[in-house]
Amino acid sequence: MRSIRLIRPVAFAVALVLVFSACRNDPVFGPFNGADWSIEEVTIDSMAVEQSSEVVQAGGSKTLYAGQIPTAGARESAILLKFDAVESALLDTMLRAELLLFRRGFQDSIPDPYSQFEMAAIVADSSIWAESDSGLAISDFPDTLLPVLGFMNTDPIALARADSASGANGAEHLALGVPDTLLRDWISGDLFNNGIILRQVGGSGLTVFNARGADLAPRLMITYIDSNGAEAYLYPPVVADLSIYPASNLPVPDDAELFSLNYSEGWLINIDFSNTFSPDSSKIILAARLILTSPQVPADLVSSVIDLEVGRTANSEGDSTLSAEASLAYNVEAGAAVFNIGLILDGYNKGTYENYGIIVGVVPNQHDFDTIQFYSPAADSALRPRLELVIGHSFEGPQ
Repeated sequence: MRSIRLIRPVAFAVALVLVFSACRNDPVFGPFNGADWSIEEVTIDSMAVEQSSEVVQAGGSKTLYAGQIPTAGARESAILLKFDAVESALLDTMLRAELLLFRRGFQDSIPDPYSQFEMAAIVADSSIWAESDSGLAISDFPDTLLPVLGFMNTDPIALARADSASGANGAEHLALGVPDTLLRDWISGDLFNNGIILRQVGGSGLTVFNARGADLAPRLMITYIDSNGAEAYLYPPVVADLSIYPASNLPVPDDAELFSLNYSEGWLINIDFSNTFSPDSSKIILAARLILTSPQVPADLVSSVIDLEVGRTANSEGDSTLSAEASLAYNVEAGAAVFNIGLILDGYNKGTYENYGIIVGVVPNQHDFDTIQFYSPAADSALRPRLELVIGHSFEGPQ
């Protein structure tokens, strides 16, 4: 047993060298024969890919969208925001309250001082919402109160606390006055605190804002007079935010040589290699890479980075939750997405769970309306999806 313990680290070290070499050279390497082990690299480029779609869970994105979605006809996105009520004592010395949202930068992010926005309080108790809600639409919030209009600007902002919004001055933002009557009604209970809805008035495109959790997250800015008679500021954070938009009901793409991934449409990919990957518990999956090649260039997308995620397909029906078993911030300029899925493949190999393939989808972190495309198994062999495996097994010398 001791010899095996000593040899296994060597096998992993050799596999690591092979993996690094594979990043620089074309596979395949011949078997590396040791005293007790053989390590080889195997490439699998024959697998089934099925395009599918899922109901979009709209919450959790790092981006908030207001305006007209430039795909699939007339679609409008709006923003829901919710924040805790301020202390009633603060209202006695409050000079003003403003809601601040900071624009998030993408390739199309040029200063846009002409877009007008409307903020209104949601008054219908029946429209209570949470970040985990999916399938909401603007029509679900017909009753609003105290509308406020405003424009994007880059005016200096008095963000006194260094940890609240570093570098905010000069950042393009939206500042909307929050009526003190609204804050008082929330405190007194005369109006149920269900937050506000923000819409872009007119225009033909989307404005993208940072969501909560970002350095420049949405917040209230309350200006008040402190005990010394000086002007001071508080920045209560937003406690819930959500972009809402109707589904476009676009058909799932059926291009034979390409498949598509898109968060807002819920497009996913099921990749099934169960017929070409044979589990063998006598072997060890030392490393495994899934490589997807894309024909797109950065000009095709608003965001140059798309966050992708790989998870196990849960059953033969293709169901799965994207469990972040492998993830990647895919840079469009790279031309190929490379996922390290050795743990998934090793689990299949050991029989820890049944091999129904894997599922690939978009994580809601970047521009959620972008569509990224990769070549399918019907494409040329140099372009189609492939698995590159480093496998270790006992070396049985000549008999």
